[in-house]
Amino acid sequence: MKVKIKSVLVLLCYIGIIGIIPLMYVTANFIHYQLHVRLILVEALLILMIGLVYLGLLAVFMAIIGCSDMPKEVTETQDSRPNHEPVASNHGSNIQEVMENIRNNELEYTACFDLEGRKLAEGTLLSPHECSITAEDWRNICYRGDEIIKVHNHPGCSNVAFSAQDFKAFLQKDFIRKTLVVTKDYNYTMEKVGDKYETLQDDAKSYAAKMYTQCIWLSAFSDRLWSIVVVRRTAKKFGLRFKVERINQTPTRKIIPVGVMACVILMMFCFAKPQASASAVARYNSAADDPCFHGNTQTAGGQQDNIITEDSLANEIVSGYIDTPM
Repeated sequence: MKVKIKSVLVLLCYIGIIGIIPLMYVTANFIHYQLHVRLILVEALLILMIGLVYLGLLAVFMAIIGCSDMPKEVTETQDSRPNHEPVASNHGSNIQEVMENIRNNELEYTACFDLEGRKLAEGTLLSPHECSITAEDWRNICYRGDEIIKVHNHPGCSNVAFSAQDFKAFLQKDFIRKTLVVTKDYNYTMEKVGDKYETLQDDAKSYAAKMYTQCIWLSAFSDRLWSIVVVRRTAKKFGLRFKVERINQTPTRKIIPVGVMACVILMMFCFAKPQASASAVARYNSAADDPCFHGNTQTAGGQQDNIITEDSLANEIVSGYIDTPM
């Protein structure tokens, strides 16, 4: 059975995050007993620096060997020839119906709508990674030249946003005013705020592909996070408006990262507790040497006991009486 590199990276990442806890514990003990530092803020900063260095090395490791398992939904950068001719499909008559009906489909579908949400065309390439409407439908849309909205789905459970190729498809015609990607749990929307984007389609595609390569280490945590970071940067650079809408709530998927963070915070509070140093313990060899305790009575807070000393005994000797041996 072939083991995916990304699955191994995810496992290493979580093991690494959990493994940093004993490293932080050792660091805190060294600070307490060797450097005698008592400032919690200083300890926290030093521990944070060690953690950032560790995660940075882990990110470099993932960026080097993690490129072989990138999802095709976001890494499709070449205009490859489809295996099938586009065929017409029908998942509804308006934008809301189509979005919900293609959301969980195993194949990728695309549809075009007018600004009122009425469907103009819909099609598929019978592939889970690419889609298109028929050539005749596209010619009719271009001939009219009316402003439209494009929608397509990303099958699977990765919930990734726009790919580099999606940027080119969106910017190829200025009359495409808005594009949406629907996934299992999210709706992603990208909208133009001006005109004359057609000359930027190749630049936007190249920039997005470059960002996907540079930020590959984020895919070890989440493909969705990886795609959102890249899309936000690309949209900002080329003057596009990007929005994310969550459809289905899946709180159980947050159990692992939240649990890890809780463990880290708990450990920090545990070993950030001030502890007595060896020098402080060795200062008093017995209870009689402790200035705060005499016998069984505590003298802190202004309360004092009658302590018998040699001077007090001498003052109590009766005047004129001398005890002499017989």
